[in-house]
Amino acid sequence: MIVNKKSMSIENLCIPPEFQQNIPTLFFDIETTGLYWKRSHLYLIGAACLEGDTLHLTQYLAQKPAEEEEILQEFYTLAAGFQRIVHYNGEGFDLPYLKHKAAFYEMEIRLDNLESVDLFRCIRPLKKLMNFSQMKQKDVENFMGYQREDPFSGGELIEVYQEYLRTADERLLKCLLLHNAEDIEGMVRILPILNYLRVMEGSVKLQSAELTDSGEHGCLALEFSYESPALPREIRVQEPPYRLLLTPSSGRLETDLEQGMRKLFYPNYKDYFYLPLEDRAVHKSVGIYVDKEYREKAKASNCYQNVEGLFLPQPEQLISPVLIPEYQSRAYCTPFSPDLLDKADLLESYLREVLKFLS
Repeated sequence: MIVNKKSMSIENLCIPPEFQQNIPTLFFDIETTGLYWKRSHLYLIGAACLEGDTLHLTQYLAQKPAEEEEILQEFYTLAAGFQRIVHYNGEGFDLPYLKHKAAFYEMEIRLDNLESVDLFRCIRPLKKLMNFSQMKQKDVENFMGYQREDPFSGGELIEVYQEYLRTADERLLKCLLLHNAEDIEGMVRILPILNYLRVMEGSVKLQSAELTDSGEHGCLALEFSYESPALPREIRVQEPPYRLLLTPSSGRLETDLEQGMRKLFYPNYKDYFYLPLEDRAVHKSVGIYVDKEYREKAKASNCYQNVEGLFLPQPEQLISPVLIPEYQSRAYCTPFSPDLLDKADLLESYLREVLKFLS
């Protein structure tokens, strides 16, 4: 067995608040000769802890398949000193694999009592926002600007390891250790992407609201700050009628206003008559005076009043009154007036709803 230790400097990270807490945290990644634990071997485990700006890495490499149990035992002994483990898609592969191997060797399974953070599952809600075609760790690393030296994929590394077992070539050993080390360093490098998740979940503070002349009928522009650490890079999202700009230090949401006719539906349609010639519903207390020839019992689909004007789209039925273009449409909107600009609490709630919609 080879035990390799190294430390590396990782500076200027915008670490999410949940990783700033004083919880002993271990990042880890495993390398195997296949996906199914019964027909493959565990040959390399890397584990690291972050202290300030320094990442301390320990790697355990089996120089022959018979050392699999030994490296597993060494890793479990190391992990016993931590309260939280961090991995990338470990819930889908690494943890079940280790659990099966531990059971095979009749070891105590020592990871079950630790808080487990799967970065893959944490980041997955950002797939749409970041326009990721896939959710491989390297895709997230590329977005964050982290460039690897290692040219191999995990699958390609199996042949490298098998060749190393035959030749004991030091150059191949360096390739094996480098790939695993960069897997773990990459996890740390991509941590700041979780700050986007906090923003899109509504961890924001409205700073200002204004009506601008952007768009055909103007737009509502909301400037906001973050209640979490700074974002690592600027991104832009456009999903009409919304435009979102997230800079490292602040954000801006623009919603295009819409001009035209919308319908205000009444929920208690049994209390209304529908007037076909006027294309509107009136309460029975009023409609009773309309000739029977010009009225009919209202239905849910025609119990409405037409409203013409300027409207603010909204992703959910947040700001009342809520109007829609047609029956059962989800294109919600509300009449817009300049008075809305003075309702900071309502606009902040609106901002949070749109952010959730865009994420």
